[in-house]
Amino acid sequence: MSQDPETSQLLLGAVKRQGNEGAGARLIGSAEAVIAVNSEGRIAALNPAAEELFGCSAPDTVGQPVTDLVDDGLPDSDDHGSSDPLESVGKRSAGDTFPLGVSMAELTIEGQHYRIGLMWDISTRRNREAELHHEATHDALTGLGNRAFLEQQSKDILQDGTLAVVLLLELDRLREVNNSLGHQTGDLMLQCIADRLRGALPPRCILARLDGAQFAALLPDLDEESAFQLAERVVKAVRSPFEISGLSLQAELTVGIAAYPDHANRMTDLIQKSDVALYQARKVRKTVAAYRPELDLNSARHLTLQGELQRAVEEDHLVLYYQPKILASTNRITGVEALVRWQHPTQGLVFPDDFIPLAEHTGIIRSITRWVLKAALRQSAEWEKAGIILPISVNCSARNLQEEDLPETIARYLKEYGVPPERLTLEVTETMLIEDPQRALEVATQLANQGICISIDDFGTGYSSLDYLRKLPVKELKIDKSFVMRMDEEEGDAVIVRSIIDLAHNLGLKAIAEGVETGAVWSRLQSLGCDTGQGYFFARPIPVEVLTQWMRTSAWGLPLDMGRRAATWGTGRISVQAQGY
Repeated sequence: MSQDPETSQLLLGAVKRQGNEGAGARLIGSAEAVIAVNSEGRIAALNPAAEELFGCSAPDTVGQPVTDLVDDGLPDSDDHGSSDPLESVGKRSAGDTFPLGVSMAELTIEGQHYRIGLMWDISTRRNREAELHHEATHDALTGLGNRAFLEQQSKDILQDGTLAVVLLLELDRLREVNNSLGHQTGDLMLQCIADRLRGALPPRCILARLDGAQFAALLPDLDEESAFQLAERVVKAVRSPFEISGLSLQAELTVGIAAYPDHANRMTDLIQKSDVALYQARKVRKTVAAYRPELDLNSARHLTLQGELQRAVEEDHLVLYYQPKILASTNRITGVEALVRWQHPTQGLVFPDDFIPLAEHTGIIRSITRWVLKAALRQSAEWEKAGIILPISVNCSARNLQEEDLPETIARYLKEYGVPPERLTLEVTETMLIEDPQRALEVATQLANQGICISIDDFGTGYSSLDYLRKLPVKELKIDKSFVMRMDEEEGDAVIVRSIIDLAHNLGLKAIAEGVETGAVWSRLQSLGCDTGQGYFFARPIPVEVLTQWMRTSAWGLPLDMGRRAATWGTGRISVQAQGY
């Protein structure tokens, strides 16, 4: 039923007058679209702005159901229960829809009650809100969701005890790429990794970039065993070389796994648990590891061990085991590496894998490194009194390299035990050097100026630039055992070992291979010109009293004529290692 034009004009005039007198003035004055609806829900009047907004004409529209233009119609004020604007969906005569803002009012004219809707297109605001929400929940570099996005999405998945897993995926050595090749290359690498993860993970996966080099994937309806298999496939898919700025790069991922509801019930806790697993994977040099409570440094057991470990250092409950190093040219011992153990009062001999991560986590590593230094230098002095000169090396942690007084402390210990600085080697990992190259260069230079030898441990696992390596005052490159152990079976590993040996010699450095476990590997290393070897093929780490006997009886031990004249023999070094083992 249509409304006569005079009634429509009367309605619009009344609306305008009431608007000028009350809260509606701001809307009427802004020329918003106005629609008056009678008690039957039909349009009684609409102004020109409404005609333009909805793409309709008043003569054709008056008398039609308001739902022809407004999806939800216009509610009564009692139903609305608020003076705040509503949001609805507008319908244009052309058939398209748009988000609509609606402010409600009511009016009675000549005994007839009308609902008045003042309306405006909120598309621009909605679009901006969507942009802001996307920016708040997504990573600008990769386009993936971020931590907030992952948290939101997890609320629908982590419920009712339904199985789910979280994979925490970390790109190895991103900082080294940034330092060596520039942040632009690092960003491009992250984008490539994000694309590969999208392709390697199933469609139902919720994938996000958390920060830096870390990504997280939430997978519903998946158990831990299946997640482990999936993670290994993802690592393999990401590993394929790709080109960035004319460079051929290869990415490596480390993955930690946590399961819902077995390990945690909330997303934040699952991320924390998967981070524990990832740390464990790195420690044992695996690509994938699943969370286990005994690995958690924040667990009750580890908190107890933390207090006990500090007392163990103070009360001399740590002991050193020694592993010989063999000179390739003579097949005789040229030094030893001292490896720390914890003689626990109730748990027996505790190996480094069980307490060094805790020491790193809490800062106790500083005290442990100092204990190892003093104990090894004391032993060196005792050997010298017995006529045995064995040259020493200490593996410093990242925390040790941040200590301003480290060079002064080591100089004091050397003087205390009367050990010449030339007999001491400090081992630092390649990755550690790249993490803070300027600080590492400063500390290494101070130590080298004292006459202490600097050795780069685990070489071949990082992205050291040759220019940076040339600047470091190092004397040795210690080839990572992951390459050495399989070089008689994997020709690719043998090529890497040969390349590192050649690089060391071209830079005027010595090449040391750790992880020598077979005669075939040792023969291959000798043929490649490697200077020194270390591994189970010669001897496992052994207590000092066993080592002393080994040196006198083993075919790899001291020269037969050394005896008490050992003080004149060799220029090998005692190697002291606070971690790495």
